[in-house]
Amino acid sequence: RYASLNFTDAQMDYLHRFLQLNTTWHWADATRFAFASITTVGYGNIVPRTSMGQSLVVIYALCGVGCVALFLSQIADACYAATLVFCNYVLWLAGCRPLL
Repeated sequence: RYASLNFTDAQMDYLHRFLQLNTTWHWADATRFAFASITTVGYGNIVPRTSMGQSLVVIYALCGVGCVALFLSQIADACYAATLVFCNYVLWLAGCRPLL
């Protein structure tokens, strides 16, 4: 089917890998797709082809976005607490009243 275009083997490997001409997903591709979906990056080069797969990805992404938001809020709370402790320590060293 590609004989008239004169692709080399290396070019065909590139087309199959990066343009997703094959239908099998490897675990690395699936993991990258899962993280891209829940972080709303969505590169678009790996996509589900069936309407059932697309529907499941929408549900997965909606749940995943909430989980990522919860995770990031926990990180923000920890950073805030660490900053507060550090600022109070610096104020204590300076002989000033702590913030909280």
